[in-house]
Amino acid sequence: MKGKDGRIDFLEISIEIQQKFEFYFIALIFTILGLTVQSATFTMRYYQFWFEMGAWLCLFTSSIFGLLRIEKLYKPWEIMSSMRIKKDILESINDNLKEEPIAVKDVREYTDNFITKKVLNEMKIKHEGERYLLAIEQDKINKEHKLQYKIMKGTFVLGIVSLVISRFLLNLSKMFHP
Repeated sequence: MKGKDGRIDFLEISIEIQQKFEFYFIALIFTILGLTVQSATFTMRYYQFWFEMGAWLCLFTSSIFGLLRIEKLYKPWEIMSSMRIKKDILESINDNLKEEPIAVKDVREYTDNFITKKVLNEMKIKHEGERYLLAIEQDKINKEHKLQYKIMKGTFVLGIVSLVISRFLLNLSKMFHP
């Protein structure tokens, strides 16, 4: 994965690894949940039952939050793409503000060959505002993703711990009450 200048693009590599990990982790959660439900055995001990049900609930919750994360996985990159376009437009506007007469190079909204500095400044303000709003939206999405990941990870760990306790109690019950 090489960038435009032929160098290795480490950001692209890290994004790809992160995405693969997300898919692997969610697949692991669903696999463990499925195996847990299939291999469930209950005793007359109510506490073993509740640990087992707690494990199922935690793993199910973890899988739902994982799916929510994957559903919105594309959104931050879509926003970054929009921000890059806005940046290119702003650079074009700034280049045009420096020139005399002001010839439009790459301002997509206008078809005239010549426009005034006032119009360019208005366009610049508009695009800077839109870029700022995109940055706010991206920050909000990043915070949601972090919260969803913490919940997913926490419920996964809690589910595994609850499952281990349930299965330990099941085996303990079989040892002492055959």
